[in-house]
Amino acid sequence: MPGNRAAVYGRVSTSDGRPEVDNQLSELRRFASTQGWKIADEYIDHESGGKPDRAEFRRMFAHAALRQFDLVPVRALDRLTREGVAETFEYIKRLTSHGVQS
Repeated sequence: MPGNRAAVYGRVSTSDGRPEVDNQLSELRRFASTQGWKIADEYIDHESGGKPDRAEFRRMFAHAALRQFDLVPVRALDRLTREGVAETFEYIKRLTSHGVQS
């Protein structure tokens, strides 16, 4: 059913940040479950949020364009990007243009 498919995005900028990613994902999975959302996919990057050329970040936007999910809950906006306020709003606008809530 459209409206309840979630994409989970987690990011850490260090190669040894696995526990932090696990914590992010665990928290987001629990939240999705309490909302009754199905996890459509998970995207995990292990690099700086200051650059837009992250593999899983790009894959998430490609899937958003294909409407493979309806929303992207994030633990904090700095997990999505650290490029700045204008860029953050542009990413949110891009997701919204694909029918995705964030």
